[in-house]
Amino acid sequence: MSTDPFRQIVDHLTEVIWMLEADLESVVYVNPAYESVVGVTPECDPAAVIHPDNEREAREWLAEIRADIADGNPKREYVLQVNVGDGETERWLETVGVPIVEDGEMVGLAGISSDVTEYVERERQLEEQVERLDQFASMVSHDLRNPLSVALSHLELMRAGNESASVETAIDALERIETITDELLDLAQGNGETGERERVSLTEVSRGPGTTSTAARRRWTSIPQ
Repeated sequence: MSTDPFRQIVDHLTEVIWMLEADLESVVYVNPAYESVVGVTPECDPAAVIHPDNEREAREWLAEIRADIADGNPKREYVLQVNVGDGETERWLETVGVPIVEDGEMVGLAGISSDVTEYVERERQLEEQVERLDQFASMVSHDLRNPLSVALSHLELMRAGNESASVETAIDALERIETITDELLDLAQGNGETGERERVSLTEVSRGPGTTSTAARRRWTSIPQ
């Protein structure tokens, strides 16, 4: 085989493989995946394809590496996640840079950049879901709790001069709704349990309801069949 097999592997990877000189500016090598992943040709200035919102993160990333080089103590790897592309299609890359050290001196920086756009979009979706859940919790806290409190207050006044069973039933129902509201709010905010838990005997439960004690039988019937 006339061509270096390792070079062939790198050239056919879907991730971007790159190498810089020690000055972190001069490009030594970038594999063909760069154009398909980043959306521009390798001849373009790498800094020019970074989204303006991420320019500060990129500058800080390079500054950190340069500072560690000056101190003679570079880290094993440096990770950066930025938005890049041609301005039409959003792409997020996660880059891991690894110092190349020869005879105790850093002579370059090599790395791999992976397209994590799908991961970032999924993360955004989860954040939106959490935001909607927070909005729901806010609605439960204000839009439901306030009218419940008003209704309970009026029923309490009615009960003071009326011993009607209907009033008592209405108060009990509203108090139950208030309890459920509190539980929903706790659950939405991650502070509540989805149900009560109780330790049971696996041996007794596995025998079925016909052979267990009265207490265990009650627990068995409470388990969904």
